Amino acid sequence: MTDHLLLSALKGVTVFLGTLIALLGYVAFWRYGSKLMLYISVGFGLLTIGSVVGGILFEILIMPLDEAHAVESLVTLLGLALLAYHLRPPLGGG
Repeated sequence: MTDHLLLSALKGVTVFLGTLIALLGYVAFWRYGSKLMLYISVGFGLLTIGSVVGGILFEILIMPLDEAHAVESLVTLLGLALLAYHLRPPLGGG
C-alpha cells in the first residue's frame, strides 16, 4: 500500500511540474511570440498528459498495467519527439 501511495504522490508531483512548465512555456510564447516556446509548451504538455493517461487507464479504467504503460510510453514518445525535433540545430548550419 505504501508503494502505491508513494507512486501516486510522485505522479502527482510530475503532473504538477509538467503542467507548470507547459503553462510557463505558453506564457512565454504569448508574451514574446517565440514559436519555439509554443513547441516546448506542447511537448511538455504531451509528457504530462502521458503520465495522466497512464494513471487513468490503470486506476480508473482497470486496464492491465503493461497496456497502460504502453499507452503512457507512446504519448511520452510523441512529446519527446516533438521537443527533439524543434530543439535540433538548424540544418545547413545557419
